[in-house]
Formats: sequence, C-alpha cells, structure tokens
Amino acid sequence: MLSRYQIQNLINTWNNANRLVLHELIEDDIINVEGEINLYDISDGWKAVSNTNGTLEVRFGVCVSFKASHMNLSTMVGCPKIVTNKFDVSHNSIRTLEGLPLNAQVVDLRNNPIQSFEGIHELRDCVEMWIPCSITSNMLGLLKMKTLKKLYCDTNFNTGNTQFHAAFKIVKHHFDNGRNLFACQEELIDNDLKDYAEF
Repeated sequence: MLSRYQIQNLINTWNNANRLVLHELIEDDIINVEGEINLYDISDGWKAVSNTNGTLEVRFGVCVSFKASHMNLSTMVGCPKIVTNKFDVSHNSIRTLEGLPLNAQVVDLRNNPIQSFEGIHELRDCVEMWIPCSITSNMLGLLKMKTLKKLYCDTNFNTGNTQFHAAFKIVKHHFDNGRNLFACQEELIDNDLKDYAEF
C-alpha cells in the first residue's frame, strides 16, 4: 500500500495531467472522485497497481466511472464501493467477486478467471453486465437482480468450457423470459449443472 504522501502525489499528478474534476483523500486513505477514474488511460495510472501481486496500491470509495482493464489486477479489493455509472475491470486476472462494488449501473468482468458468482445478486442498481466464460458455479443469482436488463458473456464464448455454455444458455433463456428462479434451477439440475443452480 502506498503511503498517504505517495497517494497525495499520485492524485496531484493525475489532476494536473488529466484534468480530473476532483480528487478527495478522506480518512483511511480512501480516494473519492467526482468524475471518472481510468487507470488504463491516465498517465501514471499503472502506479496504482502493484507489480508483485496485482493488487491496488490505493483504495477508492466513490466515483462516477471506474476503468481498470488490462492492468494485471488479481483482485477487485480497493476498487470503488460505489460507482454511479460504469465499472470495467475486464481483461485482468481476477479470480473472485471480492471487492466488487456495492452499486454500479454497468459492470464488465469479461476475460477474468472468475469461477464463482456467489453473491452476485447483492450488487445493486446494475442494468447491464458482461460476465466471463470461466464461471463454474453460482449463476442463479443473476436472475435475482431486479434492475439488470442486459446480460452478456464475453466474446470468448467458444473457450471450451462446455458446462458454462450450457448453463449460460439456460440462465439467459430464463433471464429473457420471466426470470422464474425455480424453473431455471430445476432445468440446470436436470442438465447436470447443479453447481450453477445456486446463489
């Protein structure tokens, strides 16, 4: 983790180079941003990610949008807790949902080796989501997300994970046709996909 002084210097660099609307450093060294954070595009954005273990060296609280794709992240811990628009951590090495924001309208998790979607239904206000093809369990929670209107899987659909493909087709069918949790769960179990039939 960066020191408070290093975080403040990083914030000043980002403000000067990228004209971000506002960075505010609050207690516990959490950065709130009134605007977008794009670690991939901003100068020195890479300084926010540890080279040794792929974790964020700074912690974010609230922002409008957060983009940290292609940053070699191994976890979402340290990512903003509240994102009022888009949360994009696609094309990383993230393995769990730990650190996923509490709120985000659009969530892009494509091309990450996430295996379980346990607890995904706790994400609030999400209207659009891209999920990875690596999931091996707990997809039923997607149907509990009342605000979710659009559901996609990443473009590497033909990755060889045939169980995921079968489960996604079933979940997507029920997602698009009434979201009957019990019918979806029963169909997943009947097709030997019981690991996907959990929240």
